[in-house]
Amino acid sequence: MSGFSPLDFRLMAMSQFQILALLCQTTAWTISSALNQFLTQQMVTSQALSREVFEAEVEALVEQMQTTTIANMKYIDQLVSLVILNNGIMTALNTNRYLVQNPATSTYYTQHGRYLVGNYSISNTASDSYCDCQLYSDCTFQAGYYNYSIRPGAQQNSEYIPSPPPLFIVPGMMVGCLPHDSMLQSTLECFYNRSCLDLIGISQAIIPLNATVSSRFQVNTTVNTMFEQLFVETWQNSSNFTSYYNACHPKACSYTYTQRGNFLYAMTMLLSLIGGLTTILGIVVPLLVQFVRRLLVKCRGEAIPTIENDPVVPSIEERLLSLIRRIRQLINTFNMFQTSFTTVNLGIQTTRLYIFLTFMGACILFSYSILNVTTISVTIQQPSLDTFEKLYSQYSSTLVCPCTGLSVTYGEIMTVKPDFHQLCSSDFIRDDRWLLYFRFAVVTTASFSFYTGDFRASSGSSLFSLMKTLCETANTTVINAVTVFGATELVNAYPMPRILFENKTTELVQQFQNETQASFLTLFSQISTVIRDNQFYSPISNAAAPLASSDRIQVRLRLRNIYPSGPVCSCAVSSECTRPQGFYCNASACHSISVQPNVTIPGMFLSCTPIDSLLFSTLTCLYNQSCIQFLLDWRLFGIIGKVFPIDPHGANTTALDPDLPSRFLPNSTFEPLVLNMFIENWTSSSNYSTYYTTCNPDSCTYTYDQRYALVAAITVLIAFGIIIFFTSFSQQTRTITVLSPSQTTFSYLQDQQKSSLSCLCSQTSIQQNVFLSISPGLHQVCSSDFVKEQWWGYLWGLDAVTNFLDLQLLSTQFRLLASLCSLVQQSIDNDTSAFLTNKLVTLEAMSFSLFQAQTDSLTAAFIAQTPDKFRRTQSFIYETFRANQLLTIFGTNWQLAYTTAANNYIIGTVPRTSFGNNYSCITSLDSFSRPLYIDANSNTIALPGVVASCLPIDGIRLSTLECFFNSNCILNLTSIASTRSTTIWIAKPLNASTPSNYTSNTLIGSLIDSLFVEDWGIQSNYSSYYASCAPYSCSYKYIDHNTILYIITTILGLYGGLVVILRFVVWYGWRIYRKIMEWIRIAPRLTSTQVVPFQPTIHIG
Repeated sequence: MSGFSPLDFRLMAMSQFQILALLCQTTAWTISSALNQFLTQQMVTSQALSREVFEAEVEALVEQMQTTTIANMKYIDQLVSLVILNNGIMTALNTNRYLVQNPATSTYYTQHGRYLVGNYSISNTASDSYCDCQLYSDCTFQAGYYNYSIRPGAQQNSEYIPSPPPLFIVPGMMVGCLPHDSMLQSTLECFYNRSCLDLIGISQAIIPLNATVSSRFQVNTTVNTMFEQLFVETWQNSSNFTSYYNACHPKACSYTYTQRGNFLYAMTMLLSLIGGLTTILGIVVPLLVQFVRRLLVKCRGEAIPTIENDPVVPSIEERLLSLIRRIRQLINTFNMFQTSFTTVNLGIQTTRLYIFLTFMGACILFSYSILNVTTISVTIQQPSLDTFEKLYSQYSSTLVCPCTGLSVTYGEIMTVKPDFHQLCSSDFIRDDRWLLYFRFAVVTTASFSFYTGDFRASSGSSLFSLMKTLCETANTTVINAVTVFGATELVNAYPMPRILFENKTTELVQQFQNETQASFLTLFSQISTVIRDNQFYSPISNAAAPLASSDRIQVRLRLRNIYPSGPVCSCAVSSECTRPQGFYCNASACHSISVQPNVTIPGMFLSCTPIDSLLFSTLTCLYNQSCIQFLLDWRLFGIIGKVFPIDPHGANTTALDPDLPSRFLPNSTFEPLVLNMFIENWTSSSNYSTYYTTCNPDSCTYTYDQRYALVAAITVLIAFGIIIFFTSFSQQTRTITVLSPSQTTFSYLQDQQKSSLSCLCSQTSIQQNVFLSISPGLHQVCSSDFVKEQWWGYLWGLDAVTNFLDLQLLSTQFRLLASLCSLVQQSIDNDTSAFLTNKLVTLEAMSFSLFQAQTDSLTAAFIAQTPDKFRRTQSFIYETFRANQLLTIFGTNWQLAYTTAANNYIIGTVPRTSFGNNYSCITSLDSFSRPLYIDANSNTIALPGVVASCLPIDGIRLSTLECFFNSNCILNLTSIASTRSTTIWIAKPLNASTPSNYTSNTLIGSLIDSLFVEDWGIQSNYSSYYASCAPYSCSYKYIDHNTILYIITTILGLYGGLVVILRFVVWYGWRIYRKIMEWIRIAPRLTSTQVVPFQPTIHIG
């Protein structure tokens, strides 16, 4: 493939369209997963929403899901691309880096690709304006067809110059450092045009894109712009208000209106009370008096006295005194029972007893009302925050204030902001100032080269580029996480008091911090593991180097001891190998891995990969201005006069300030900074006032115990009768309320009154770890000897022994298996922690069966989504690496080949085709396998179920564990491996009798996709759920017939009321009628009567 010019469309066209296919496939997969997760979430509303509010809320939720999905996808893609860049991994297309070596010498050089800035029309000659693939991954240039392929040789200016000019330019297509980045900056305009497709040799069977189809993307829109929208033309969102309302299923709707009291109703009830008491006492008291009177007469033998009426007509003059006497007599002779007794005296006595008993009854009721301790319920409408807090301080145990706004987003009530380590805003990161240190402007005709391990070479620049990448990635991670966190809803049926709110928000912020860091570390670990354990080749690392065959015809890469003069440590076995970093002289004798630097830099180290180099290095030098000056002074060591001095901006770099407070020590390694995302601390705040305003309780109700006051007692006395007679005459719907029901009581009520039972939870949002536990059990291989360093170290042997290549490849595959077990465990732990800290929202207490169904649904979604998320991320990382044609040290995907002086001795690359059936590792993203031979010549002895493929990850995925259940197979492997070493290490075979969901011949890829899980160990606890729900009360309704006592009381009340009314209406009505009739009869006579004057007779005598 390196037979094409780096500016030639044909060099990376296939890889670019593999990238395009990968992006389309991954976005479709991601959208599907995001939709599935979105559609399993709960929409919580305290009451039925109107259609307009429902549609607005759904639209907001969908928009938030879209934004989050796009941000997460773009974030992963950018991080993968940047890590590839900063680890200096070389593509087999020889575009970002390429090797140059004359077979006659042992020295090889690494050249970096440099693309001119601009387009062909203005960049057909050498220019000082270029983009270096050592520093940037997005360097691009117009793609064309060229009839030459020569790249600049060793120690030459390595700009890719389009001279001689191309045969033609492919419209819209770009070439660059890597297929991934160049494809993102390309457009698809050529592929809308049949003539353009014919020009680049595309088959007539391939139909061009249709430019007339309606699209939100223009023909010249870049692939990156489309990818940022996940290639989505439209999000066809639809919501069904009817389905929502049916699921909401409100039990009742209530409304209020204001009107004046009903006077007729009040009078009716008052008369019913008076009439009822009169009737009851009128029947009971005479019978009681007669019985007592007769008993006394019988005992004394007396006759029953009688009272004769002898009315006296008073004179006109005595009327006043007579009125007084008549009132006194009326009181003395008041008889309510004239028709009930034969003697007046008995009627009078009965009346007095009746009045006395009535009075005593009233006194008893009054006294009871005064003395009885009664629970008073008070309701406050529209309570303010101050009112609520005052009420809570006094009546916290009984205060109930239902929220009208059931949910509030975290972003409305909380703010979370990280404070990053000063490094991320320092001169070492900001504006690429310190990276100017590594840009050398060469004096005309001067040539020089740095040793690979020299700080001024790629090993130093990659260190600071990684710092910048990780700082930016940490910031992006936090921004995305804060966006998602801010859109998450806090659900409460009742307002929390301030102290509980503050504790809750503190807990949520802490949980957010932990989950954000865990998410970052999981992705970072996955990418690092892919690079480290698949042994991708990075020319800027000392871990591997080209090795020529004895006849100097063939060349391949091999791993080696990173620091022979120190402790023996091979990057094939361990990732913890280090050596000091520093400056090397320019002589060839200094350019050897066995030579220490002429001057070392305090606290800086080289390791197997640039990522490991960063993690093992310390901050020591960066805190010391003298050390920074030391680096500047040694920049021109050995090359004085060959390059220009450093740019003044880089020369004025300021060291970190040791006086600034920090939780990381100045001599700390970078590892704790990376693990903590460079975050010094988190600044968070919460707004209780906003929370309460959003909750907006309509009313607050509280209860307290007290004795009745005088007015209250009189009110109770009057209301007592009204309450008794305020009933209906047919069936009654009774509501029964059980306060603070136990789980047993609730279960009983659920069985008896399931249809009408309502038990509102006091805590409507319950963290799932309260009632759920998850303890996954992994396949036994993840705890076996086969994932221990001793095992793969034993299989690897010595770096110098190079004739057991497949056995060393097997060692790498076992190391990769161990890393996958570790990554799987980390992913499960993070996802389990996030899942268990989610909230289950239930407004009413669930029955055991409903609880079980709900938890089964939640855990089923978790079990499906957790492996899917891991598999999707792993797949995207690996396929991105594969489509970028990144070179592995083992040469399983690409082979190296010497070229001649005509090609400037550039080491060419040839794709592997040794797997049969004309299969090439670059023609498909699918994997193919071959047997893995463990003998010295790698061509005879194969292990059952163990294969190799294009990448080590492909080999381990397509292999099985059947050999490692068999002790004989293991002994055979061990005996062959022992021929290279005097030490024998025998691994214990896997136990075939251990119960497992997987057979011995199950592909390891299937185990990885299932996260090696044998059993998820999920357990639910209904009692814990119910205890957290803790319903204040349970209420249910039932229809009941009236009791005999109730019916009698009601009839008597009705009868007594009618008696009083009729007695008043009939008697006074009759009297009025008589008066009117009498007046009518008398009136005519009065009009005809003559008045004769009185003439007295006078006698005179």
